[in-house]
Formats: sequence, C-alpha cells, structure tokens
Amino acid sequence: MDFKIVKVDARYKAYPHFQFYIVPTDWPKADHYLELREWCWATYGPGCDINMRCSYNPPEVTYTYKWVWQDEEFRIFFKDGPELAHFQLTWS
Repeated sequence: MDFKIVKVDARYKAYPHFQFYIVPTDWPKADHYLELREWCWATYGPGCDINMRCSYNPPEVTYTYKWVWQDEEFRIFFKDGPELAHFQLTWS
C-alpha cells in the first residue's frame, strides 16, 4: 500500500492539535483508507471524525486522541511523531 505523509499547518482543521496526516495514494483508495482506520483504532484506541470534533469544541480544547480521521479526503491525522513513526514501521 502506498501513502503520502503531509505535515499539518494552519490550513487544516487539525492544526495545532495534530502534526501529520497520511492519505493512501493507490486504488482502491477507500478500501485502503478503511483498512488503515481499523488498524489505528486497534492500535491507538478510539479516534473520532475531525470534522465533528472541530465543530463542537473551541480551538483551546486539548485533544486526548492520538489520531483522528477525515472521511471526505481519506485522511488519517496523527497527534505527533511517535504515532507516525510506529505507523511507518508497520506499513512501510
């Protein structure tokens, strides 16, 4: 499975709570995305949809999740480097 890693900046809703996101780049994109999302849930515990989370919480709220997802863009956001490194070691 191929994926792209992107550093999160102020253009994204997840900023500043999450530092990176990954997105599958090969097809079928939705199938790979769902597989990655299931793996994150099993590995890091519950996450949530970033759009729902950002809609109901002000920016100063501290996120306790290690990861969140964004279904429309097939993105999975990671809180910081250790989560991303673990993902890369497992999926690369």
